Amino acid sequence: MNDLTVVVPVHNEDPEVVTKTYLDLISLGVKVIVVDDGHTMDLSFPYIGYPAHMGYGYALKQGIKAATTPIVCTMDGDGQHDAHDVAKL
Repeated sequence: MNDLTVVVPVHNEDPEVVTKTYLDLISLGVKVIVVDDGHTMDLSFPYIGYPAHMGYGYALKQGIKAATTPIVCTMDGDGQHDAHDVAKL
């Protein structure tokens, strides 16, 4: 799964949920790019942040542009998806 980056756009999500999602994805051996659209959260890991809310689509595009792997997928950071399902892709 070294060829995969998961882009996780977030906006005012629960930082604990986002952190759990990030750690779960990292444990799978994938690269993770979290994009905080509006830069309102205090996260304890590297992420892309913007000072103003630019929108979900903009956050996705910026995360995809930042990816360096040949395969990219997206996943919401609000906990509605199980990070371990990425392996099924």
